[in-house]
Amino acid sequence: MVPVCSGRIHATNNEFQRYGPKGFMEIKILQNDNLYVRVDLAGVPDDGVRHRVDSVRRKVVFFSGEETLGGDGDKVDKDVREYSGTAGLGCDCCEITGVDAKMKDGVLRMLVFLLSNTRRIHATNNEFQRYGPKGFMEIKILENDNLYVRVDMPGVPDDGVHHKVDSMRQKVVYFSGEETLGGEGDKVDDDVREYSGTAGLGCNCCEITGVDAKMKDGVLRMIVSRVKVKDHDNKCTHFLPPNTGKFGRYNPDESPWNLAELEDHPFVVKGRKDSSTSEGRLFSLDLPGVCGDDMLVLPNENEVKFYGENKEVCEHDESCRIFMGAVKGSSFCAPGVPLLSHDIAWDAEFGVLKVRVSPPGSNISSE
Repeated sequence: MVPVCSGRIHATNNEFQRYGPKGFMEIKILQNDNLYVRVDLAGVPDDGVRHRVDSVRRKVVFFSGEETLGGDGDKVDKDVREYSGTAGLGCDCCEITGVDAKMKDGVLRMLVFLLSNTRRIHATNNEFQRYGPKGFMEIKILENDNLYVRVDMPGVPDDGVHHKVDSMRQKVVYFSGEETLGGEGDKVDDDVREYSGTAGLGCNCCEITGVDAKMKDGVLRMIVSRVKVKDHDNKCTHFLPPNTGKFGRYNPDESPWNLAELEDHPFVVKGRKDSSTSEGRLFSLDLPGVCGDDMLVLPNENEVKFYGENKEVCEHDESCRIFMGAVKGSSFCAPGVPLLSHDIAWDAEFGVLKVRVSPPGSNISSE
């Protein structure tokens, strides 16, 4: 079959294509070093694709789907098309940690999250974050001109945050909260963390009219309503404070507990300001926004790996956040004693993961 306009340039994967990305598949590396994968699966419905990651080496994503033909006896193809293929890594230095796949109009698009064994990407506010919005605080202007404010306050219970609007100028929201530590004598931090900070308007043309605040899994989210009181013809884009959090990398050969580029939490007024701490055999790790059901703890012979993803994404967040890392067995194992012979227990609450490793034969529940 010859294209109608035979003199025009076309993509060899589709004789009708006249413009745009060519090929049945497209793979490119994003700025954050994750992979974007596009696969043409014409005829497959939006809910008809399946995918999984190779569970052994974590190098490849397998995908498959089956065409759905139209009704009324319209059998266009001789038989239903079935698709199957793979995409992934051609190296030994990375592993796939997750896949966000969406199928629409016969095209499968996947965002493949990677973890490099040589240079691991992280946000400098949290050494364990691998993907998603960075910073202890995020502020953005919504389409209705209200402000969306996200503040990480790991350890603070859902009903443990307080907020109020400056009653004089109606420009600033004050927020505060206090961490709740686990029971049974599990005091991970030297003392309870207390948070206090402000967010609001950086202009003279608006006033705050209300605040809708919700605290969940160690993250405070506020919708700050505002109204223009002067200069009505110009759109206001000013807010404070500026976003905190940068993009950084670290070398895993250096101790992750002593990274010079990591930021201290600016809203902690009492207690530890970093994202992790240890006391004896008990480790406390901040994974703000992740509930206990969405955390995985996977011990092996050398370390205790953990993975967390906030699967319930707020409508105003650009994406989920993914955290992952490991606690080395050498941190709490006696020489010659295998890590897997220890008693390992963990729990998670209010965006904080606690991992306890006890010597063989000890009773974790009694400690």
